[in-house]
Amino acid sequence: MIIGIDSRELTHTMTGTGRTLLNLLEYISKNPDQNTYHLFGNQKTNLNFSFLNNKTFVKNIIPEKFTFLWDHYTLKQHVKAAGVELFFSPYYKAPFIKNIPAVIVIFDIFYLKIKPYSRRYCRNIYYKIKLKYNCRKAYKVITGSEFSKKDLVEYLNIPKDKITVIPLSIDSRYTPASREAVNAVRKKYSLDKKYLLCVGNSSPHKNINLLIEAFKGLPENIRRDYQLVLAGIKKSNTDYGPGIITAGFISDSDLPALYSGAELFVFPSLYEGFGLPVLEAMACQCPVLTSSSSSLPEIAGAAAEYFNPNYANELKNKIQALLNNPALMNRLKQKGFERAKLFSSDKMSKDILNILKSAKEK
Repeated sequence: MIIGIDSRELTHTMTGTGRTLLNLLEYISKNPDQNTYHLFGNQKTNLNFSFLNNKTFVKNIIPEKFTFLWDHYTLKQHVKAAGVELFFSPYYKAPFIKNIPAVIVIFDIFYLKIKPYSRRYCRNIYYKIKLKYNCRKAYKVITGSEFSKKDLVEYLNIPKDKITVIPLSIDSRYTPASREAVNAVRKKYSLDKKYLLCVGNSSPHKNINLLIEAFKGLPENIRRDYQLVLAGIKKSNTDYGPGIITAGFISDSDLPALYSGAELFVFPSLYEGFGLPVLEAMACQCPVLTSSSSSLPEIAGAAAEYFNPNYANELKNKIQALLNNPALMNRLKQKGFERAKLFSSDKMSKDILNILKSAKEK
């Protein structure tokens, strides 16, 4: 069978969607089947991975100037020409073609639920119509959590039996780093004190300002001994104050050591369809303090401490209590490390491939 895959998320600065797809392709390369996988990308797509250099994969780089045209016309023509029999998209878009079943992925719909995104009425009307149409045309919709499945049912009226929950996986590189690796990362990012870590971006729902406010409210002795590292937050002329480091983009090769060296990982997000950074931190034996919102309690379970993401004072008190309780921090390290083992790349990949197999057999 020839399976087409939209591979545009494989870029040099990958998101969680890109990493998920990469894990799937790496699993396929190690466990080849009778299928051939056509990978469709554009000029920004990075398919230069050694495990993709075999007959299982066919690389198709198609220049993309206008995304709408590429999505709705160009990709369709190349899919038909390649003889694709089944199409998999790691997000909600797919070239819906008669007699070619499509499986799509929707990790979250925060832009329909969370302010200020939900106030973009005209854009959201388009997205809602588009999402409903795509879900109706797709054979199956994959999402990463029961929380997200509930959202899809409630907001888009998708039948429950059309949605399959497949938890995401952690890349195998996320393991406790050596002391040498941690020291190298500390030196690279000028971290000369113990530090708290947050991995995210400056989008409003990531709620970074609440974390900054909470950190500034900590007692002077803690602020003197600790730095707050904001990984993924672009360096700018904004001065957040003493002890707050905006580290900018962090490469995948540096992230495990950055997690491993942190005293505490803090995740203040208002909405996550899954919350992969929480599990990455756990896999590196970093204790986790996370928001109690959305899917996060489902993903982290009893292996994390929680706070209400609407109250900076509550977060401040939680950080202070944890830093003053080494025994609890050690228990969180061990619980988190065991929790992360449940989210394996092999299991996720097998589950996705089973969905693709069932789509063709239908």
